Amino acid sequence: MEAKTKLRQMTKEQFQVFENSTDVANGTFKIGSLDGIYYRDLVEKLGEPTVIGSGDDKVQYEWIMEFEGQIFTIYDWKTYDAEYTEYELDTWSIGGNANSAALLFAFKDYIYEL
Repeated sequence: MEAKTKLRQMTKEQFQVFENSTDVANGTFKIGSLDGIYYRDLVEKLGEPTVIGSGDDKVQYEWIMEFEGQIFTIYDWKTYDAEYTEYELDTWSIGGNANSAALLFAFKDYIYEL
């Protein structure tokens, strides 16, 4: 059964965080990272993660977003430990595709400024 995808509107019209897991992130790959930011900071800026836990346990938390028409994800990678991810991890992976890579720096700046 496929859940209807809902979006949380953020402060700018060109930025939205998906509330439910969705297929729009399929085919994304790591294009960068966010440094010096913690789980609690991301929750404060973006709300609760879109996805909690991956089937293979490689990702504990993931946010799926649309920024200026492109899909981005922010996720931990292979920490295998939700507690570590929540309280100690301060480097997060940014996922996207070839089109979103061109907006990487603008996306990062936007996240840090939220």
